Amino acid sequence: MLTSPQKTHGGRVVAFVLLIVPLALYILVYLIPLGSIVSLSVDNRGLSDRFPALRAEFALGADGTVDGRAAALLQDLAALDTKAKGETARMLNQEISGFRSLLPETGRKAETLALPLMALVWQAPTAGQWLTALTLSLVGLAGQYMIIRAYDHCEASLLAPLPYTEIVTSTLVSWWFLREVPDA
Repeated sequence: MLTSPQKTHGGRVVAFVLLIVPLALYILVYLIPLGSIVSLSVDNRGLSDRFPALRAEFALGADGTVDGRAAALLQDLAALDTKAKGETARMLNQEISGFRSLLPETGRKAETLALPLMALVWQAPTAGQWLTALTLSLVGLAGQYMIIRAYDHCEASLLAPLPYTEIVTSTLVSWWFLREVPDA
């Protein structure tokens, strides 16, 4: 009967290091940026300051009308420049549950109308955007390679529980940063 060779203590250390490096990259590339988003979503004064007319309309309480609030919103949106509108959409994406899915759904429906127009205003990605995409691709590739190498240096039974930690960490990250409560 064939037996598998015993892994040395050094092999286990290498496997441990190969598993820690992707975790560190994950924290640096994913969790730290999410932390900055969370810090922005805790204080919404920046968002309410963008809508002074709407804030004044809501200050009227029951005396304000739906039409008056809609007109105030349109007035505030018209006063924002393109950059401020984009920043406001980003802020709303963090503040309102479901707003994140509203934009893609609206985009899919409007896609048939907007596709010919997008060719007129499309801009090539900047060097920074290409660098970000390349960096994220390389980090993902390196992480996958290190996980494969960890399986070479250690028994699979030792590493088998680790993918299940992804479920727990993904749930915690979505709950903590995105305020999404698991429903199943």
